[in-house]
Amino acid sequence: MRVIKAIKALVITIVFMSLTACASALNPYHGDFSCPDYEKGKCVPIKTAYKESKRKQIEAIEGTQKKGDKVKKDSKANDNKENIEKIYESRLYEKLSKLIQQPNTPLLAPPQILRILILQYRDGKNLYMPRHVYTYINDPLWVIERRGRRSR
Repeated sequence: MRVIKAIKALVITIVFMSLTACASALNPYHGDFSCPDYEKGKCVPIKTAYKESKRKQIEAIEGTQKKGDKVKKDSKANDNKENIEKIYESRLYEKLSKLIQQPNTPLLAPPQILRILILQYRDGKNLYMPRHVYTYINDPLWVIERRGRRSR
């Protein structure tokens, strides 16, 4: 009799768990994950956000302008693409030239490291197996170029 009651209780528990998918019965956390922070942006699914970002990139490249429901394409879309590429290149070169023209650009010379293999040996009752030991030969150095000579 007790066995039958235990089996019935087990069957009811299994049916209950399968119907609720263990979500509400076993999950201690709140399951509402809708966008809580609206001030940080839109609350849209991932696919929609991806499509919007791609659309904005395409509009910026092609030079489209929205007015109401109509979309006007700029007749100079190809010129606009080339112009954007030129602007990007010029800004990149400006940034690189500023880095190169800095008066003292320090560099860190890497250290020289020596790897030593110690073979197995016996010391009385102890057996020491092969291993490597790493040690610095030279520490890392700051290298600064000054008017044609190096200072270390």
